[in-house]
Amino acid sequence: MAVGELYLSLAFLQKYQEFNYKCFCKITTMYDSKFGCEHGLKWRNERLDTSLLNTDRGKCEHFMSKLETFMIQLEGGDKLRVMKRLEVPPMDKITVITKSLICEIKLLAVIQQAY
Repeated sequence: MAVGELYLSLAFLQKYQEFNYKCFCKITTMYDSKFGCEHGLKWRNERLDTSLLNTDRGKCEHFMSKLETFMIQLEGGDKLRVMKRLEVPPMDKITVITKSLICEIKLLAVIQQAY
């Protein structure tokens, strides 16, 4: 059960990263078109494309594949049973945003307690 929840959280995190990146790209494009300049494109190339939000996407996928392998070993090699157990429900934008905000609040609380 806990592994399934972790897998689901990683799937939400992955969707959140993609959603965030797309939104930032749209914002910079709208900025450039509204003000008739290319500062948004420059900012996106310098900051967004080189940020951890964009460059660190593979870690979620890697960890999810490790969890799948772990679950396959626990289920005795029955991959269909594992995939059914780890099934991620379809996620619309509202679900992604809500879950992402909850994860961010929890993360901020943990960071605040650490310092």
